[in-house]
Amino acid sequence: MSDRHDQYEGVADSYDQTFKLLPSREHVEAFSLYRLLDDLSGRSVLDLACGTGIFTRAIRRWGAARVVGVDISEDMVRVARAREAEAPLGLEYVVGDAAALDDLGRFDCAVAMHLLGYATSRDVLVQMGKSVARNLRPGGRFITEIAHPELSRTPGYYHKYGFEFFIDENVKDGDEVHFSLTLGDRVTPRLTGIYWTLDTVASAMEEAGFSGRRWVTPEVSEQGRAQHGEAFWDDFLRKLPHIILDCMKA
Repeated sequence: MSDRHDQYEGVADSYDQTFKLLPSREHVEAFSLYRLLDDLSGRSVLDLACGTGIFTRAIRRWGAARVVGVDISEDMVRVARAREAEAPLGLEYVVGDAAALDDLGRFDCAVAMHLLGYATSRDVLVQMGKSVARNLRPGGRFITEIAHPELSRTPGYYHKYGFEFFIDENVKDGDEVHFSLTLGDRVTPRLTGIYWTLDTVASAMEEAGFSGRRWVTPEVSEQGRAQHGEAFWDDFLRKLPHIILDCMKA
C-alpha cells in the first residue's frame, strides 16, 4: 500500500477546482482515454484512484451505463460525492485501497490513470493487479497510465503542461520519485511516487492475471493543439512523461 491518502488529505477542494484544468490532463490524458474506451454504451467501468472524480464524471458522460469511483483518500471521495450531489450523474464512490478491494461487481473495464506509481513494492503492484482482476468479468479490460521510464530529468521541463518531476539521473526500479502539480503560480507540495520500468509493470500485471498487453502512446487532441499551438507540445512529445498500458483479464 502507499501513503497516497496522507499526501492528498486537505487539498481535495483546490485539487478539484484547479488541477482538472491542467493542459496535459484535459488535452492528453482525457483525450487518450476517450479514444481507448471507444463505445461505452451499456458498459460498466471501475475508476481506480479516482481522486475527486474528474475522470469518473467524464466516463459517465462518454456513455458508460455504470461507473464506480474508488480512492483511498476520504477527502478526495468527499469532494467527489459533493460534485455528484450538485450535478447527479448516477455515480457511486467508494473509499478503498486498490490493493485490497472489496468485491464491487464484475465490470467490463477498469481505469486507473494514476495508481500503479503509488505501489511501494512489486508485490503491491501484483496485489493491485489481482484486486482489479477480481472485479472484472473474464475478458474485461484494464487501462492504466504510468510515468514513462524515459521521461525528462531536467528540472522544470514539464512545468507548462501542469506538473514537474524531481528524479535522480540514476533512479532505478522501485526508487522513490517526487513530483508537483502546477498551474500558473499554483504549485502543490512535492508528492511521492515510485519509479517502475515497463518490464516490471508488465510482468506484475501478467502475474496478476492479465494478458494481451499493449503499450499505448498518449495523444494530444486537436483542441489542445489549436488552443496552445503545435509548438507548445513539442517538448511533451519529445520526452513523453507518461505511457498507457491496455491489457485484458485472461
